[in-house]
Amino acid sequence: QAQTEVASLRLGIILALFPLCVRTRMPLKRKAKRKLEAQRKAAAAAAEEAEESEEEEDEEDVPEAPAKGNQINVDFEFFDPDEKDFHSVRDLLVNGVLGFSEIDVSGLADSIVEQVNIGTMIKSGEGEGIDGDEEDDSAVCSMLTALNLRQFSEKEWGKYLRQLLLEKAKKFGGPETEKQLQGYLPSSTAKDKQGTEVGLMVSERFVNLPLELIPAQHKAVLEDIEWSCNTPHCPPEERPFYFFTHFLCISKCHAASPSASSSSRGPVPAQGGPGLAFPRPEDEAYARAASFCFSFPLPPPKESSAEAAASDSAGVAEAGGKKKKRRKLAGGAPSAPASKGPQERRAVFVLTKKAFEKVAAGLRKTLGEVE
Repeated sequence: QAQTEVASLRLGIILALFPLCVRTRMPLKRKAKRKLEAQRKAAAAAAEEAEESEEEEDEEDVPEAPAKGNQINVDFEFFDPDEKDFHSVRDLLVNGVLGFSEIDVSGLADSIVEQVNIGTMIKSGEGEGIDGDEEDDSAVCSMLTALNLRQFSEKEWGKYLRQLLLEKAKKFGGPETEKQLQGYLPSSTAKDKQGTEVGLMVSERFVNLPLELIPAQHKAVLEDIEWSCNTPHCPPEERPFYFFTHFLCISKCHAASPSASSSSRGPVPAQGGPGLAFPRPEDEAYARAASFCFSFPLPPPKESSAEAAASDSAGVAEAGGKKKKRRKLAGGAPSAPASKGPQERRAVFVLTKKAFEKVAAGLRKTLGEVE
């Protein structure tokens, strides 16, 4: 986790201090999965070789410590999931959208890195972490994958997630919301009569990741799914799981008032709850295309001992040997401390594969409007 935090901090400093030239080497994945990509790779390699040759000629003129205003290059590469990524993926999950829960994070991380045919990791780093065979020096800045909920329904993380979401749907959305959600959460590996195949979209990234990388990553995952459905290299017993009909997403959000929405289009509507605003623009784009959406609040964070002591000292003062208690409201309860911002929530939404593909195709334009 410390390595991931250092990598995020390093990337943040670079983005803050210098104008950024993002060089994306996509789709240079270590394990090629599409025969058609061979020709693209050959062309990309030739162009890259010419580019690197030009850069080597210019390197002598570049000072070691660029002055303010100079442009620096940051390389990002796209990789297939790999078991070596386990710790980086686990760190992203712990600090991500499911970090509040007691889900089996290690089990979920294992499922992600072991599914090498679907999923894309964006890495950035120095030395052989990017250009060589070893990846130890590179950091996973973003990951995106789709895990079939029926396929993983008997995993501990799959069982827990199903129970958690249904409990939240019943409590904060009502019986009808719970019933609808139940149709998207299989309880076993048996195929239902409707032939529904729901993929859990697991999307975690550094908050300061350049937005221009996101559309290519989402496109790559859809290409992974297409390849898995059609390649003869996919085991016959696995292939049926990749014919997704729907995708289920869980995203960070907060309740948004119509007068103070983070989007020009207003809050995203949700069943049985307030309109929603999303910190990540790609999440909002998918949520707007969803056929089902509800949200639930997170429990308030626990006060540390230092914060509790500070609160007590602020609420109780000594005056002439007598304790002066914190002012009470009309109902008799002590006044709550001032809110630090809107309460964090989680949005759970489902959209069809067709709707997901449509949003992904227009994601570059959508994110361009944000920038």
